[in-house]
Order: sequence, then structure tokens, then C-alpha cells
Amino acid sequence: MLNDTSIEKFRASLRGELIQPSDERYNEARKVWNGMFDRRPTLIVRCAGTADVMSAVNFGRNESLQVAVRGGGHNYAGLSVCDGGLVIDLSAMRGVEVDPVARTAHFGSHILRPDFGPFARSCITRAALDGDGKARRISKQRMLRAAQRFPISA
Repeated sequence: MLNDTSIEKFRASLRGELIQPSDERYNEARKVWNGMFDRRPTLIVRCAGTADVMSAVNFGRNESLQVAVRGGGHNYAGLSVCDGGLVIDLSAMRGVEVDPVARTAHFGSHILRPDFGPFARSCITRAALDGDGKARRISKQRMLRAAQRFPISA
């Protein structure tokens, strides 16, 4: 059973937000896309970065909690939320960092198409074009490779 001291220590280790059932925003935070799943986790941590994810995983392991990871909350089987456990919510991790000098890009784990800035869009657009100039859909992995291969300009 979790005690208040361990929860407060965990909260203090986070840059992101820790949501409990007593919080006003809890019901909205626990919802997933597939309304067939109405699960109630003990804690929801909205991670602000990698350090928060690491803290959440360690806390879940140390407290023997069931852990669910929510990327977009669109898992058809409802695996992005659990009853009585810890949900690690990655929805706040939507940043894009592009280094034009090193020709690298770092994408947050919950990146969405509108989140790409002009530098990343320029790079990705070039990578998405076939030799004949026709656009095609590309994955996050291809976007990362593209950011490394193509020069980026404003």
C-alpha cells in the first residue's frame, strides 16, 4: 500500500504533474480513446521529460505497482491505463529539437504532426519526397533518419 510520504517524495522528484484520484482533473486524465475501458489508476504522472519517465518507472517498480504507459491513449485493448496502478502519461513530451549544425533532430515521444517546427518540416519534407518528387507517408524513424541526412534551412 502506498503511503503519503512516498507519494510526496515521488511528486518532488518530478518536473511534470502527478495526478491522484482526489484531484479535480483526475477523471479527464484517466480517460482513453476507447470508451469501453473505464479504469482507475492510483496515480497518473504526466512526464515532462526523460528524467520523469525514469523516476516513474523506478517508483512503480519500488512500490510494486502495475504500470501502464500512455503514448496517445489509442490502444484498442486499453493497455494505456490500468486499475490501481501507475499510468505514465507521455502526452506532454511533444518537443522537437533540431540542430542544423550537427544535422540532428530529437523528437519527443508524443510528437504530433503539427508540433514540427519550420526547420524539422523542411528536413522531413525533403526526406518524404521520392526521386520523382511525389510525396509519401513516412514514419517517426524515417523522420529521425531524414533529420540526420539532409541539411536544414529556414
